[in-house]
Amino acid sequence: GYLAARLATLRNEIVRALEGYHIALERFQAQGDETGMDSCRKDIGFHHYLTGDIRRARKEMRKLWGKEHEDPFFPLEVAIYLTLFAAILGDHEDAESVRDRFLAGLDAAGASVPERMAAKHWLDFTLAYSFYCGGDFPLALEMNETCLAFFKAVNMEPVLPLAYFQTALS
Repeated sequence: GYLAARLATLRNEIVRALEGYHIALERFQAQGDETGMDSCRKDIGFHHYLTGDIRRARKEMRKLWGKEHEDPFFPLEVAIYLTLFAAILGDHEDAESVRDRFLAGLDAAGASVPERMAAKHWLDFTLAYSFYCGGDFPLALEMNETCLAFFKAVNMEPVLPLAYFQTALS
């Protein structure tokens, strides 16, 4: 089930994890558990990314765009993945569009300034990769440095190693 798939992920057994998420998805479908189904779909999409099948990852993640979820971070996580997958696939316009639509949705929902700033910097950090891949190194560096400074200022320690790495590449 779902927990076995999560454990396989932690063990870096990606194919086994994918199989587990598909089994869990079927169980959640039988139960009519939308939250469980959407969580599995997100994990399935992410694991396709880990296998290098970015197009399939993007296709799976698009199914989740705009869906409500019990986890308040879920919609942002979907937006981050969609921005990243678009950037990797060289679809800069879609990467920017996802970012802009997500932030506009936060504005429309009356999100707090801290919530909006955190989302903006997460999405900008992902979008910077698109500029890097497109050869706009000065803009990618500027975006990465801005995001790194924000992540440090708000003590987002789990993302700091990746932020330092990506900024150094810029």
